[in-house]
Amino acid sequence: SVFGSGGKVRPVAGAPASPVLGQVLLGEVSVVVVEIDWIDAPAEALVLSANNHLGLESATGNAGNLHTRCPDLHDRIRASVELPMRPGMGTVTEGPNRNHVIHAVTVEYARSGASPGASTSSVAAACEFALSTAISSGYRSLAFSPMCTRGHARPWMQRTHAEIWMPRVQAGVIGARLGRGRCAALETVLHCLRPSQLAEERSKNVVDAERYLATVRNFL
Repeated sequence: SVFGSGGKVRPVAGAPASPVLGQVLLGEVSVVVVEIDWIDAPAEALVLSANNHLGLESATGNAGNLHTRCPDLHDRIRASVELPMRPGMGTVTEGPNRNHVIHAVTVEYARSGASPGASTSSVAAACEFALSTAISSGYRSLAFSPMCTRGHARPWMQRTHAEIWMPRVQAGVIGARLGRGRCAALETVLHCLRPSQLAEERSKNVVDAERYLATVRNFL
């Protein structure tokens, strides 16, 4: 189990346990919101919100952190798959902690160099791909983080609205699929929120966790 004592989740070896902000049991799968850096989540597979070229080398956020931990991964991906991909597509690679990474495409970069684009449909397609991959691969645990909340969905919504709505899209897709049952070996789905020592950001995490879980509860 990824759970320790006292409402904590065990991250990778050597890191402190992380507080659980809430959880919902859907059938036999626990959906858990936890304050932890995504890259350190104690999951058999981490779900990366990827661009359509699966680029890591010049990326920021989770993709940039993954490149720092696994600097050779960018070139190995480019040599092994046909690019560009579309939302609903992706690939699986080794991860930073003897686990795996599901690279699920959410963001499309146009050949013209136009601003990258993401939408509710691309986020939903990425979550569906990740869940299908996890179930077919027999993973017991899966870790997501908020997708496309940093401005990638600007053609469709303001960033402040994306911060609220995109995680609910994720929660809806995850809740709907888990609510069907027949999830093979899957036991735990983590939604990782970045920890902070700032009171304002910690309060925001609590609100975000409740919004996310309120959506998941629709599928109980």
